[in-house]
Amino acid sequence: MQNKFRRFAVQLAPISLMVIGALQIHAQNAGTVRGSVTDPSAAVIPGATVQLTGGSISRNVKTDGQGKFSITIAPGTYSVRADAPGFTTFMSQTLTVTGGQVTPLDIALQVAAEAVQVQVQDEAVGAVTTDPSQNVGALVLKADDLEFLPDDPDDLQADLQALAGPSAGPNGAQFFVDGFSGGQLPPKSSIREIRINSNPFSSEFDRPGFGRIEILTKPGTDKFHGGGFLNIGDQKFDSRNPFLTQTPPHYSSRMFSFNVGGPLSKKASFMTNFDNRDNSEQSLVNALTLDSSFNTISRNIAFAIPQTNYGISQRLDYQINNSNTIVGRYNFNHSTGVGGVSGFALPSQVSNSSGNSHNVQITETAILGTKAIDETRVQINRRANDQRGSGVLAPVVNVQSSFVDGGSPLLANFTHTSGLEVHNTVTTTLGRHTVKAGGRMRYDDLASNSTSNYNGTYTFTTPNSLSVAAPCLAGIANPTSLDVYRQTQQLLKQGIPMSTILAQGCGPNQFTLNSGIPLASVHQFDTGIFVQDDYRFRPNLTISAGLRYEWQTNISDKRAVAPRIAIAWAPGSKAGKPGKTVIRTGYGIFYDRFSENTYLNTQRYNGSGQLNYNINSTQNPATAALALAAYPAIPSTALLNLQNQAIYKVDPTFLAPGMMQFAISADRSLPGRSSVSVNFVDTRGIHDQRTRNINAFLPGTYDSVLRTGGKRPFAGGDLYSYESTGVYRQRQIVVNASTRFNKHFTMQGYYAYGRVKSNVNGFPSNQYDTSVDYGRAGYDVRHRLNFGGSVGLPLKMSLAPLVTISSAPPFNITTGTDFNGDGIINDRPSFATTASNLKNVKVTQWGTFNAAPLSGETIIPINYGTGFHHITANLRLSRTFGWGERAGSNPNAGG
Repeated sequence: MQNKFRRFAVQLAPISLMVIGALQIHAQNAGTVRGSVTDPSAAVIPGATVQLTGGSISRNVKTDGQGKFSITIAPGTYSVRADAPGFTTFMSQTLTVTGGQVTPLDIALQVAAEAVQVQVQDEAVGAVTTDPSQNVGALVLKADDLEFLPDDPDDLQADLQALAGPSAGPNGAQFFVDGFSGGQLPPKSSIREIRINSNPFSSEFDRPGFGRIEILTKPGTDKFHGGGFLNIGDQKFDSRNPFLTQTPPHYSSRMFSFNVGGPLSKKASFMTNFDNRDNSEQSLVNALTLDSSFNTISRNIAFAIPQTNYGISQRLDYQINNSNTIVGRYNFNHSTGVGGVSGFALPSQVSNSSGNSHNVQITETAILGTKAIDETRVQINRRANDQRGSGVLAPVVNVQSSFVDGGSPLLANFTHTSGLEVHNTVTTTLGRHTVKAGGRMRYDDLASNSTSNYNGTYTFTTPNSLSVAAPCLAGIANPTSLDVYRQTQQLLKQGIPMSTILAQGCGPNQFTLNSGIPLASVHQFDTGIFVQDDYRFRPNLTISAGLRYEWQTNISDKRAVAPRIAIAWAPGSKAGKPGKTVIRTGYGIFYDRFSENTYLNTQRYNGSGQLNYNINSTQNPATAALALAAYPAIPSTALLNLQNQAIYKVDPTFLAPGMMQFAISADRSLPGRSSVSVNFVDTRGIHDQRTRNINAFLPGTYDSVLRTGGKRPFAGGDLYSYESTGVYRQRQIVVNASTRFNKHFTMQGYYAYGRVKSNVNGFPSNQYDTSVDYGRAGYDVRHRLNFGGSVGLPLKMSLAPLVTISSAPPFNITTGTDFNGDGIINDRPSFATTASNLKNVKVTQWGTFNAAPLSGETIIPINYGTGFHHITANLRLSRTFGWGERAGSNPNAGG
């Protein structure tokens, strides 16, 4: 399968390069303005002159025989002028050109004798086009469209991910800020435009366009302007958690932001933004613990977790000369927070964190002659994050599905990262070809000091129903992990030694501890080069072909070739009259990175750096009992060394995780400046990354009743290998719709139906037969609905709803025991039969299961349970107050 996948990529590559093989360019990104010029009867006007002017930059072209034109120009705001003999001059001051995007511009000229006002439509709202970046499934938000989004950056990120819809694969949406990856999400007040799911098969990007979010920040202008907001809230406006049984603690939210921008000189402008957030939110603890009399009590706690964050961003725009411009951005962010307390984790697990980040971005754009633009982008970032625990030096006690208490889970951690990212891209227009070529290089340096689990963790689980009867649990029907813990504490109080308690079937069954050298560091370099050709084969047919090659350090694979191809056809289009339907199809291969954080684990837990002890009663129970008998203290080093420690490594045959994606869609223009798109997307993941214990006991050698025997294929203990043997299959049907009925009413949304299966759902339950874990993925949400927009109301008020609805995700059902001795507690029950022991039979809303599967019984599929559906509704009501010069009052503007 691996060789077949590679051969297919190589075979498809020549097709992707069918029209670009002879081009000798390296490096892209600029903006393109494309459209047509017509007369009042909608007939095209050949030979009309179209001119764009901004600052000292001026470009002009003549329309072709079909009245069409295309201008490649640096990003910015331009005035538009169009002339033709016998017609009035058209003028507009408000055209914004975005780097790397195509801006539609259709101009209607009036006959010279008619004294009528001309108009410009900077976007062909509701229209459809064969341009690959103008797919109806893409969502473009700017100006008033941004108003329905939240001001809080965390909420903004969540809502943008919801708007992007179900992205392909398990990694979620990918953000780009001004063309850079991995940047800090800017405050909403500094955002000029957001593009979502645009041009899904472009070879310029390493990941698919479905789920890609591109954010463009505001530049400075030739006039001073500013803005700000203040947001205040407390528990009076906060909904009550239904699981909370007591009065919630104080909750408050304070956010404010302001920005100012304007000219520094005739060639320079600036934009400065400051934002601050001070929130005290609630984290819900819903645990079961014991009182002093060993009775079960419920712990429902709303724990205050204050979070603070402030940031400063500065942008400078400078026009060097008529052909060169440079943009510089600096961002600083500082945050503090409290975490670790939620779910079953009690307040003893609290940790405090703080972080600082610095980010510098420089973009230089050069116009090369009349048909090409070169853009170079450089990003330098530095992040420092620190985390400290409560300081209680005692082991953590984890009673599964009941509570987590005891000592601090960490002492003092810090992570320092430095990164460099360099892009160079060139865009050129050659007749009916628009060609991009370029590359990206990234270097990351990561240093991490981790003291997590240096106090150790004792784990109590549900009793192994296959083992001999546990005397300490006699008389307890269907004992749980909390029952094991209760009996252990009672026997300890009676003075019974821990070794005796373990022999009676109680006590913890696992102890883990990290020790040794806490500091580890890694370096990683990756690069990607690409070439892309958008060929307008006919006025109603565009063929896009591209090829991308990627390479990175820390894995041996150097063959990540990613061809892409897409076709857009407008069957009803005629000369001078665009069609109302566009059919699109595309295919591409995409690759993911092997992350530096994953590689860091292999450097940290390599057997000589940081030591990772895993004492488990299912593996060598006699020696494990000696260490577990130290409970509740930390076992001695001599006892810990009786069992081998866990080691992490990268499989030497590891291949870059890849996916093959096919999509076909139909875009349709509707009356009332509306459009709809129906999309089918088929994605197949190959070489997906997962972790497997390659030194687990060989099948048939381990006695799960006596917990004895067990032969390993290699010397030593557990050996966790990062492999690229995972697969997944995802199919989606997505319906997008949008309308801009008038300036008072806009709405956009989507409905998505999807299915996804995978065998990458955490550790395998059977280390030697991973096929038993192929099933519903954890992110297999069948139905999603999202819509939002803006509705203008009287008195200059506006209403902006944003609603997200999703059906229930699946979850895995496990027994809480380790039947195969692999040290991983993720074994699943079987469907109960008449042969099942009734004491092990569990009746649930999802079925009747046997928690101690017998030979011949069918193990339930992975992620067999179904959770709860999710509904989020946000509603924003706003009122606009204005003063000064009325917008659009320029008497020289023609429309």
